[in-house]
Amino acid sequence: MPKPKLVTLEDAVRAVVEKHGGVRATEDATGVDKSYISRLMNGHKVAPSANTLEALGLRAVLLYEVL
Repeated sequence: MPKPKLVTLEDAVRAVVEKHGGVRATEDATGVDKSYISRLMNGHKVAPSANTLEALGLRAVLLYEVL
Protein backbone atom coordinates (compact mmCIF):
# COMPACT_ATOMS: atom_id res chain seq x y z
CA MET A 1 0.00 0.00 0.00
CA PRO A 2 1.48 3.38 -0.97
CA LYS A 3 2.35 5.81 1.80
CA PRO A 4 -0.08 8.78 1.95
CA LYS A 5 1.32 12.11 0.79
CA LEU A 6 1.36 14.76 3.52
CA VAL A 7 0.86 18.35 2.36
CA THR A 8 -0.03 21.70 3.88
CA LEU A 9 -3.67 22.57 4.45
CA GLU A 10 -3.47 25.18 1.69
CA ASP A 11 -2.11 22.66 -0.82
CA ALA A 12 -4.65 20.02 0.22
CA VAL A 13 -7.57 22.40 -0.26
CA ARG A 14 -6.11 23.60 -3.56
CA ALA A 15 -5.95 19.96 -4.75
CA VAL A 16 -9.60 19.44 -3.80
CA VAL A 17 -10.57 22.60 -5.70
CA GLU A 18 -8.61 21.47 -8.76
CA LYS A 19 -10.28 18.05 -8.57
CA HIS A 20 -13.72 19.67 -8.64
CA GLY A 21 -12.81 22.25 -11.27
CA GLY A 22 -13.02 25.43 -9.22
CA VAL A 23 -14.09 26.96 -5.94
CA ARG A 24 -17.77 27.26 -6.88
CA ALA A 25 -17.90 23.63 -8.06
CA THR A 26 -16.21 22.57 -4.82
CA GLU A 27 -18.86 24.46 -2.85
CA ASP A 28 -21.59 22.68 -4.83
CA ALA A 29 -19.98 19.27 -4.35
CA THR A 30 -19.08 19.60 -0.66
CA GLY A 31 -21.48 22.12 0.85
CA VAL A 32 -18.56 24.18 2.18
CA ASP A 33 -18.95 27.91 1.51
CA LYS A 34 -16.79 29.11 -1.39
CA SER A 35 -15.44 32.10 0.54
CA TYR A 36 -14.36 29.79 3.38
CA ILE A 37 -12.67 27.50 0.86
CA SER A 38 -10.80 30.51 -0.55
CA ARG A 39 -9.71 31.59 2.93
CA LEU A 40 -8.40 28.09 3.61
CA MET A 41 -6.44 28.08 0.33
CA ASN A 42 -4.93 31.49 1.10
CA GLY A 43 -3.91 30.61 4.67
CA HIS A 44 -6.36 33.05 6.27
CA LYS A 45 -8.07 30.17 8.09
CA VAL A 46 -5.88 27.48 9.60
CA ALA A 47 -8.04 25.27 11.81
CA PRO A 48 -11.14 24.01 9.99
CA SER A 49 -13.49 21.78 11.93
CA ALA A 50 -13.45 18.02 11.55
CA ASN A 51 -16.80 18.30 9.75
CA THR A 52 -15.37 20.76 7.21
CA LEU A 53 -12.34 18.57 6.59
CA GLU A 54 -14.56 15.53 6.13
CA ALA A 55 -16.81 17.41 3.69
CA LEU A 56 -13.71 18.33 1.67
CA GLY A 57 -12.45 14.74 1.79
CA LEU A 58 -9.46 15.64 3.93
CA ARG A 59 -8.03 14.39 7.21
CA ALA A 60 -5.71 16.19 9.61
CA VAL A 61 -2.71 14.15 10.73
CA LEU A 62 -0.53 15.13 13.67
CA LEU A 63 3.20 14.83 13.23
CA TYR A 64 5.89 14.71 15.86
CA GLU A 65 9.56 15.52 15.66
CA VAL A 66 12.19 13.68 17.67
CA LEU A 67 14.59 16.21 19.18
